[in-house]
Amino acid sequence: MLKISIPPIYTFLLIIFPLINSYDLIGVSPVLLFSVLEMILVMLWIQNRTIIRLDRRIVIYLAYMLLSATIGILHSEQNSLYTLGIKIFLYVITFFVFYVFSWQIIDFEYAIKLYVRISVILSVLVIIQFVFSLLGRGFSLVPPGLPLAGENVVSSDTIRSAQMTNNRYSTFFLEPAHQCEYILPCLAVLLFRDSYKKKGKNLLRAMLITIGLFCTTSSIGIFASIILWIYFSVVLIRRRDASWMIYLLIIVPLFLLIFSFFMRFEYIRTNIVARLAVLDIRNTTRTEGFRRIRYGWLCFGELGVMQKIFGAGYKNFGYYLAESGIGYKMMGTNDLQLISYTNGLAGMFIGLGLIGTFLNLRLFLGDCLKSKNTLVYGLLLTWGLIMATSNSFDDIVGVMPLILAMNIVFHHRKIKDRINLAV
Repeated sequence: MLKISIPPIYTFLLIIFPLINSYDLIGVSPVLLFSVLEMILVMLWIQNRTIIRLDRRIVIYLAYMLLSATIGILHSEQNSLYTLGIKIFLYVITFFVFYVFSWQIIDFEYAIKLYVRISVILSVLVIIQFVFSLLGRGFSLVPPGLPLAGENVVSSDTIRSAQMTNNRYSTFFLEPAHQCEYILPCLAVLLFRDSYKKKGKNLLRAMLITIGLFCTTSSIGIFASIILWIYFSVVLIRRRDASWMIYLLIIVPLFLLIFSFFMRFEYIRTNIVARLAVLDIRNTTRTEGFRRIRYGWLCFGELGVMQKIFGAGYKNFGYYLAESGIGYKMMGTNDLQLISYTNGLAGMFIGLGLIGTFLNLRLFLGDCLKSKNTLVYGLLLTWGLIMATSNSFDDIVGVMPLILAMNIVFHHRKIKDRINLAV
């Protein structure tokens, strides 16, 4: 009888999914399809386990999240029992796939190898796209003629046209920020993983990925990568590791030389100034920076006392912002999709409230912060940067750094009595 190894298949789907998440390939929600497939693998993985014990923290957080989701759905116009049941079912599946089992099932070595290879390839492709755009021959790699998933009503052709018009490219992702959010945890892995045999190779890969992040012209990618490199330099200085410092002293000037060469082009300088302009977070401008960084926190400040404590509803707090008038007050519109967009941290506070946020951070960060592992800290920093600037509270891109960090804690620190599944 053919024996199938579950961890590599599960890991492959986990790493590949963000690349195809935006496309409605077979008329089924990619998130639903992915969650069901991964849940089947989870069930196959645990079928030979004789003891399954859920940690109390998991049970409490799951119960709170489902209650919050129910409240949020009832705020919406689509509050039929059928819709409620389907959404709750999907939330439960997603919760168990991403949060409960993922860091225990994934094959870490295989995940890192596949993740690094994909990130390097994506970086090389976006660099090529960027160079060709400078030559006036820009091209898009977004597949033509595909419908987009979710609430989008446009096809991929619209995205292709917008990329070539704006000269901002992101390989197979719909937006440059999406590609950066996917690749940033890989940059953290290359910088902070203790692999002395490959330190030079990893730093060269990290530099290549950083150049690729800059070529997307995404504010998130540029500034987050700079912060990660600064933190990496601080770690090296504290370690006083001469061999690492030598590599750093060679690679950083080389990177600065390449950056200086690109800055000679007026188009690049103009683009950077334009990207800095959209980071304006003043309330009167409603720029990208305001929407990504400040808007959500202003909304949280406008919530009533009970909503601040218990939340306005997981996943559906946008309806509360619309009905209460908070969204219109802050954005000047009742467009549900627009007023529902906050960065992940603010969205967590608005949706789950102070209690839910505490339960979330206690569950998923508690053991990681105690690990004293540099790579774990680097991944947590990456998670914080993504959460602070994009709407990635509970999607796979936002969860990826946590999955990798918690896998390290689970396997390398061996604290099996404090995790949520005991075998």
